[in-house]
Amino acid sequence: MHLPSDCPFSAPSSSSLRIRLYSSAAGFADAAATTAYDRTSASLAFTRTLALLRDNIGSLERPGGDLETLWDDYLLTRFSDKGTTAAATLGTLSLGATVLHIPTLVGAAGEHALRRFYQEFFLPGVPPSLRITLVSRTVGVDKIVDEMVLAFRHTCEIPWMLPGVPPTDREVEVPIVTVVTVRAGKLVKEHVYWDQASVLVQVGLLQKGTLPVVGVEVAWKVLDERAV
Repeated sequence: MHLPSDCPFSAPSSSSLRIRLYSSAAGFADAAATTAYDRTSASLAFTRTLALLRDNIGSLERPGGDLETLWDDYLLTRFSDKGTTAAATLGTLSLGATVLHIPTLVGAAGEHALRRFYQEFFLPGVPPSLRITLVSRTVGVDKIVDEMVLAFRHTCEIPWMLPGVPPTDREVEVPIVTVVTVRAGKLVKEHVYWDQASVLVQVGLLQKGTLPVVGVEVAWKVLDERAV
């Protein structure tokens, strides 16, 4: 059962009944309820319901195939294929998908905006020297969380990571966490997180010692806990 946290309820008498509480008003999962609807809580409730169905129904087939394969194909299209086009990247996304790079608030939502984003901002801003090291991966019923380390030489402007910063020709290594939601075989949401202060230190825009920030040491520590 999915309930708002302020809803009175009795403890379940059956061990097979689970109660999930949400910090939202009653009706938070009803998209037609314009005042009560809470997109974040509704999405979490959807994921939990899907997990329950898979646990109880058994080998419920995933629409569109395996989550890891879908995500790996998307990464290959976006980062590895030379001459990648926005159309090829959009082929892996749902029509209303959202892509957001949290530290810079750079991204887009919807087919038209995403096409422009990939054509004009993302694909031209992928450094030729980019290397990606996968550190860990967590796969859920409709989400994948990747912990990676990106390494590159800053030889071109990178609008999604360093908007407005001219190339510095400096080496950068930074851990990145990507949270992806998949529905019906298409990516519907991608949120990307990284330590922007670490990036700014490495390109010379912040100085260690004057602020509580570090540089490449963050990536070293993620790759090897004995480092630094």
